[in-house]
Amino acid sequence: MLDTETTGVDVFSRVFLVATNKKVFEWRVNTKTRQPLIPSNDREELQSILINSDLIVGHNIKFDYVMLVRTLGEEFRRCWDWNKVEDTLIASHLVNSASRHNLTDLVKMYLGVDMEEAEEELRQCVMSCRYLVKDLGWSIACRTNPLTPSASTESWRQDYWIPREAWLILGPDKVDSSWESVCRNYAECDIQATFAIWKRLTQIIKDKKLESIYRERLRLLPIIAEMELSGVGFSPERSFEMEKDLTLELSRNKRTMEALAKKFGVSLKIPVSGTSNDLRNFIVGFLNVKLKKTDKGRPSICRESLDKALEEFGDYSFEGLFLRALLKYREAAVAREYLRTYQRYYHNNRLYPSLDPCGTKTLRWSCRNPNQQNVSKRESINLRKVFGPPEGFVWYSFDAENIELRIPAFESGEKEMIDVFNSTKPPYYGSYHLLVASIIWEKEFEECLRKGVSFKQEYPQLYKWTKNGNFATIYGASESTINKTFHKENASTIIRQRFQKLHRLSQSIFNFAMRKGYVETIPDKDVDPYRGYPLVIPFSQSGGIKPGVPFNYHIQGTACWWICRAMVETYPLIKSLGAKIILQIHDEILVEVPKHLDHPEFPLKIKSKLESVSGIGIPIKIGWERYEDYWGD
Repeated sequence: MLDTETTGVDVFSRVFLVATNKKVFEWRVNTKTRQPLIPSNDREELQSILINSDLIVGHNIKFDYVMLVRTLGEEFRRCWDWNKVEDTLIASHLVNSASRHNLTDLVKMYLGVDMEEAEEELRQCVMSCRYLVKDLGWSIACRTNPLTPSASTESWRQDYWIPREAWLILGPDKVDSSWESVCRNYAECDIQATFAIWKRLTQIIKDKKLESIYRERLRLLPIIAEMELSGVGFSPERSFEMEKDLTLELSRNKRTMEALAKKFGVSLKIPVSGTSNDLRNFIVGFLNVKLKKTDKGRPSICRESLDKALEEFGDYSFEGLFLRALLKYREAAVAREYLRTYQRYYHNNRLYPSLDPCGTKTLRWSCRNPNQQNVSKRESINLRKVFGPPEGFVWYSFDAENIELRIPAFESGEKEMIDVFNSTKPPYYGSYHLLVASIIWEKEFEECLRKGVSFKQEYPQLYKWTKNGNFATIYGASESTINKTFHKENASTIIRQRFQKLHRLSQSIFNFAMRKGYVETIPDKDVDPYRGYPLVIPFSQSGGIKPGVPFNYHIQGTACWWICRAMVETYPLIKSLGAKIILQIHDEILVEVPKHLDHPEFPLKIKSKLESVSGIGIPIKIGWERYEDYWGD
């Protein structure tokens, strides 16, 4: 059994307590630097315990490993064997992907034990200690502390080390004697709870015949750990330059909105968020813009609503100018906040985000401290410009092209779609979006064929609507939503009649979800030819399921399963070529290689290996790009 307590959850944090079923190690912490002071004999004893253990069981054990490497150095890697590892976080997600996966909730759910009282006792102790030492110059976790950029509303959780340190420094005359052991007691309870949860979850996995899938998921952990330890190249210089440009963009659009409001005799204050009741009232009451309603019946000023409203106004109308300025203002504000967050986490020319393969209800990963899953690559604001290979390295990105369109096409056996994906010849050039455009916008598409011009370039708005409509269709959106997304009456009926096998597949998966309460990814014959990964479908309070959710979970889950399997199968080759995986975002894998090891065959070998991963029975095509300066160059 293994559990750690740390001074935070980001790259600046370190381990100050290690709890095992053999011994608990608790170390002093420097009150100014938040760095632990570790006796050399403790290092050796801990390594000996891990080397001689038959199993290493933990909850989110990848986090423990990464933090121990950062704390104890590279030598710690030598005592670690990933083949011994069991993880209750991986097991919990497999058993019930829709539930909460923190240890407190798992203990309550599976063991019927409430740990909240012990957690509340620890919280009160830590909060009391923080108040006691706040004027002594101790480094307390908060958002303004550069050593704790990940500190949130529950920043006290990053100060578990303070009670014992206060007891040791201030003495028993000023502090309660229980403070010396409060964190140690908490950690010992955690490892006992983790062991009980592990026994319970492994039995459930066995009963459900999911052992093979569980073992396959564990193979991801060493790859994710190395990704976190490697980090992603980041240029603070480019980020400051972009932040300056975004601040100017914010100012320009703010002035535009304020000037337009004055035309109506309104002194309008534009908040940093770009959202307020005053803004909503001005758009509806003075500009007379018709906005879609929220669930509560209020006019919505979300992006989708504003984009829809813009279609009714000319580029140089008051309404059009104001709405475009507002959308640009918000986009710049969000991008600038991302940049400022990145800057807080910058360390040694890189960012070191935490990656969680169980962070969503599907198989998509979550990412935090900082979040890099939503790195924009829009032409207007391309945040990827601030990321790039450090000096002496190059990057390659490998993208599973159209994977979430290919999966339903091949799984349903929809021949017309399959033929498009199997050919790059005109008029569709391997694009499902162009195929559907030729059906929905037949007149415009034929006009482009006669002229010999690109439909995408000639009619960019129609192409955008088609692309969005395709994904709405693939994910089983309602008929009205599909028609609105395509901006075409009866578009849903036209598509359903044209691709009947696709519709039947979507309906069969919906029916399966109604019977079972979950869907499964396509079974992987190389792991378990009979079972896919089960993804629990959320039901409404009335017991219903939104029509598009089961198909969405099935397709997205299968795509994510393939990406993870591809990473596992390709990882040994990537390492043998002297490279490493540094990031995975949706359908894209980012690989870093030293320049002296880069050669023309490098991406071709990886592309070939990725495309050979065929357990789900869907042929996946990989596109790749090389980056020498910045990501998206």
